[in-house]
Amino acid sequence: MKKKASAFFIFLALVFGMATGALAAGNLEAISAYLNRGIKIVYNGQTQSMTDAAAKVVYPISYNGTTYLPVRAVSGMLGVDVSWDGATNTVFLGKIPGGIDFIDNFEPYVGGKFHYSTSEKSTKMIAGKTYDHFLSLGGGVQFEPLRYDLAGKYETLTFKAYYDSSSTSTLYFWGDNDTLLKTFEIEGQDLPKEYSVDISGVQQLTIDRSLMTLYLFDMTIE
Repeated sequence: MKKKASAFFIFLALVFGMATGALAAGNLEAISAYLNRGIKIVYNGQTQSMTDAAAKVVYPISYNGTTYLPVRAVSGMLGVDVSWDGATNTVFLGKIPGGIDFIDNFEPYVGGKFHYSTSEKSTKMIAGKTYDHFLSLGGGVQFEPLRYDLAGKYETLTFKAYYDSSSTSTLYFWGDNDTLLKTFEIEGQDLPKEYSVDISGVQQLTIDRSLMTLYLFDMTIE
């Protein structure tokens, strides 16, 4: 199965559904192609309906005698993990050694106001260093915990934390059904330390804090 999947992906033209604005202009070339609803995809004898991350049906593209398939849909069909690194314009298939950047690749579906990715061009001086993507856990009584859909595909979340105060803030991580995964006591104005959380099989991840303002950065997930 793995050999077949690997061979398939070698010859599969990758169409990842990424925003073209994230690519350097010199890498783009306008073409005239056809969305081909007449092509059926059969895997292990079963006709497949390909969908994107939002469960919307997607179709192959025909161009110059080559059929292009959306890589996210096909990877889901074959059970191969797929992820996109916006900083390097890279599609990753399978497990990524060292993990992938969490902040740039995962958008919270709750609390997104306090999620600052590279594309937002927001910078913050944290413990004497400038960061262009980070989580700002603050905002007073209106702050909503950050919630993410991890789809149960990951094992470990690693990050650094900094609390911009002289007191101590507690950092909380919850999994499915509000199961407490881990808590950390972040001492105010201490140099950032590295932490990790076991997220094996977690579908919904929730991040919260007891006191504002606490920053998370250098976050990777694998």
